[in-house]
Amino acid sequence: MKIDRKCQFQPDAETFWRVGFKLEDATLIFPEDWKLKSDEEGAWGDILDSKDRIRGFYRCTGDAITNITLVTRYTIEATHTVANDFDSPIRVYVADQGVFSFNVGRCNYDNLESFDSLKLLAKKHLDGKHPGWKDPAMYW
Repeated sequence: MKIDRKCQFQPDAETFWRVGFKLEDATLIFPEDWKLKSDEEGAWGDILDSKDRIRGFYRCTGDAITNITLVTRYTIEATHTVANDFDSPIRVYVADQGVFSFNVGRCNYDNLESFDSLKLLAKKHLDGKHPGWKDPAMYW
């Protein structure tokens, strides 16, 4: 599949090169043994590495990829665990293991101050334990 010349890279394109992507004759070459797994319609899909871990997502328009997003191994998530229960946990998620490694606390989404302070605690935890955690090329 070709990459559209106007493809939006998220994060920046330089991060793709550090992950292992190459650019040859305006064609983005995925790292060896990586593959694309599209949805049923073929408009969206996952970018899988050689160990079948989701390393990013892509979007297609016609027969070209028009948007590529790489993911970090660690993310901060706030999820509703019960429908209509807005007292939700703030947690650190480890993408390749599919587990939550650190529960920061719970708060109501309506309490923005509490929500922001819990997210800040999660960021401090990650900064201390995994410096560079926001970089999609790190910790895989």
